[in-house]
Amino acid sequence: MGNLISNNLKKLFITSYYYFTEDEFKDFLFNYYNNHNNNGNLKQLSINICGDKLNTLNLLKDYSNEINKNLIIKQWDTKNYDGKKVRFHQLFSVEFI
Repeated sequence: MGNLISNNLKKLFITSYYYFTEDEFKDFLFNYYNNHNNNGNLKQLSINICGDKLNTLNLLKDYSNEINKNLIIKQWDTKNYDGKKVRFHQLFSVEFI
């Protein structure tokens, strides 16, 4: 793939989608923050979570407060996950500035 990309290309964003539960997502944010020297260099995040929207938003807000960056929600979509309105599938894209 490296041979196909132009040398003039300044940035390349490859988006991967991971599926997390709320607890797994909380662990992901905590580990990311601690493993990157507390500098909060996570700039964009597109992810799918099986869980409640409010809980997910609170996790993102807590993370953005921890890294002292503003949270911008670029896209959010909530879908009923199991047909019983108990669990939901959150698909979102956010940016930290």
